[in-house]
Amino acid sequence: MSDMISRMARAMRDRDIDWYIARAPDVDPDVIRKAAMEDLKENYEALARAALEAMKEPTPAMLIAGVKAMRNDDLDVTEKELLLGWNAMIDKAMEE
Repeated sequence: MSDMISRMARAMRDRDIDWYIARAPDVDPDVIRKAAMEDLKENYEALARAALEAMKEPTPAMLIAGVKAMRNDDLDVTEKELLLGWNAMIDKAMEE
């Protein structure tokens, strides 16, 4: 599993832990943490991988923002080139 997927999975897990603890005051927070950290580990990794995969296709607004940002650095980049770079970054993040 890549470092990015691990980071995304931890962020999702930590957010869920906070959410469940806030909504289940009668449940021991350690029980919730243990379930999220052990029992659901593979689920968070799968969710992170799915979220990263969904990001492979940026919206038109994202492409325009990226092209504008690159051009601000005196780089002449096209939307196609930016998309190739974007996909290369996502692919790298998904490598195991």
